[in-house]
Amino acid sequence: MNIAIIGNGAIGNLLCWFSFRQHMQFINFVRSAPDVYIECTELDGQKVTIDVNQQTLNSVGNQELTQDVIFLPLKAHQIEPTVRQISQMVSQSSTLVLLHNGMIDLNAITAILPNNPIIAATTSYGAFKPNKHQLSITGLGATQAGWLDSSMKDSAVENIINTLLPPCEWSDTILDILWRKLAINAVINPLTAIHNIKNGALCNSQYHPAVAAICSETAKVMNSLGLEVTADELSTKALNVANLTAANYSSMHQDIMYGRQHEIDNINGYICDQGDMLGIATPINQELVNKVKSLEEYFRD
Repeated sequence: MNIAIIGNGAIGNLLCWFSFRQHMQFINFVRSAPDVYIECTELDGQKVTIDVNQQTLNSVGNQELTQDVIFLPLKAHQIEPTVRQISQMVSQSSTLVLLHNGMIDLNAITAILPNNPIIAATTSYGAFKPNKHQLSITGLGATQAGWLDSSMKDSAVENIINTLLPPCEWSDTILDILWRKLAINAVINPLTAIHNIKNGALCNSQYHPAVAAICSETAKVMNSLGLEVTADELSTKALNVANLTAANYSSMHQDIMYGRQHEIDNINGYICDQGDMLGIATPINQELVNKVKSLEEYFRD
């Protein structure tokens, strides 16, 4: 099977590396001039440089994208515009894999490509890019995925994801999984960005009241949506992930530090929006949204 990977962020480059290592045929579509190669530093410190077949989407023109699987390891706010961009090019037989933090309107995605199989997925693999040519793997994680339309399931496609991002848990209740991942991100991302700390620092007791407050609001929203979860469960999971990724800086921390667009509106902002629709107050999450946006302005100035 042929693979396309759209974007050359850390997870996009990680997928390129894993595809190369598994001897899978792949192409990497990027926005600007191709980088041509990636130097990957593995967990054991070994460095391997690989050549990457990169093209810009604009260079494709009217050609059809016929890859069997098209990964979109992008920021949440980039998903829908990118799907719209490729909607006239992508073959109806191609499966799209949405791989991002935060929450998006999945109904909007299926409306754009109603005939394509689509998978929503989330992964805890860790990686970062010191510069555009380098990739450092910081942690091996796990993946959870689900088909938006279960009638379009394809075992061959599932095998690809199982191979590239193992272990992968497949679920018929992907919305529950996405919300649980959102709850973790709603704790780790804004707190590490605001306090300028690594993930592991959140395990210190001084941050536990903030963790509990965020999770309390998030659990209320999730419960109102019919998702069974407790605030204590979310807090425990968030702190476990912070401990497992203790040496890492969160993606939001890095986005703020390097002046990139962050995902606060698709994480804590999404919780606030859902709370507004459900009549549930979310002042703690709103305060985090405001603080991150103020921090963004500070670093921008």
